[in-house]
Amino acid sequence: MSHAQEPFLPAGPSSHSDEAVFLGFTWFTGGESALPEIELGYRYADVDSGGDTDGYGASVSFNLAAGAFDKIRLVGLYGKEDWQGEAGGGYSFVQGQPFGLLGVRGKLVYLGGELGINGQPIFGAGVHTLGEFDEPPQSGGLLPPPPPPQLPEDQIPRD
Repeated sequence: MSHAQEPFLPAGPSSHSDEAVFLGFTWFTGGESALPEIELGYRYADVDSGGDTDGYGASVSFNLAAGAFDKIRLVGLYGKEDWQGEAGGGYSFVQGQPFGLLGVRGKLVYLGGELGINGQPIFGAGVHTLGEFDEPPQSGGLLPPPPPPQLPEDQIPRD
């Protein structure tokens, strides 16, 4: 009796990519106005079946107090499907300088800070339209191999 061995097949996806466009309002410290910055952005992430997430984002913002287009930002992100830490940089046209940034973006909220070459840090908090990234279905791993062939009783070696 012969048992043909079939190749192992994946039982389900272990990761997938997810992307989103978002709109946000962020209030920063150190300004002369209580008006927020309006941010329009794009996020891309690879999400694995455990929810681990890494990717990147880009955004532009409009400074309502200055009445002008202000910042462009590029960030890398790492975290879980419902929150990510982000690090990156950008350029402020209103301040006329580049800046670095660190932040945490969760479902509908943002906390972070920026540091320009002038050495003056600013901190911000805001709200946005990003929910959480979609986690792929749990993977069962590989299907188990078929059982080994059985020898007839009279062909089993005896000691």
